[in-house]
Amino acid sequence: FERNHTKNAVQDIDNSGKASELETLLQKSFSELQECKSKLETTESDLVKAKDIQEALETQVVKLKDKVGYEKDAKETYKQRLEEIETKYQNVSISTMHTQLASLKS
Repeated sequence: FERNHTKNAVQDIDNSGKASELETLLQKSFSELQECKSKLETTESDLVKAKDIQEALETQVVKLKDKVGYEKDAKETYKQRLEEIETKYQNVSISTMHTQLASLKS
């Protein structure tokens, strides 16, 4: 009986050692999972920030394209107006222009 009891006691000690090892491994795994979760949350936050930045940049691109288009239209309008003036006054001499300017001033 004593021999059996000793054998069981040794086995209990051995099993408790294994249980302790398993518990340590589980705690380590849980800690690693918590760290991964934290990193994932940080990554998700960074992705949200990156998306916000991308949207802001896209908005700026649209505004710049609009501005460039407006400036191009204004330049084209100015060019057409200049051509109209050049055509209108192409055959008018400078002295005639001075005379017309003088008459406008008086």
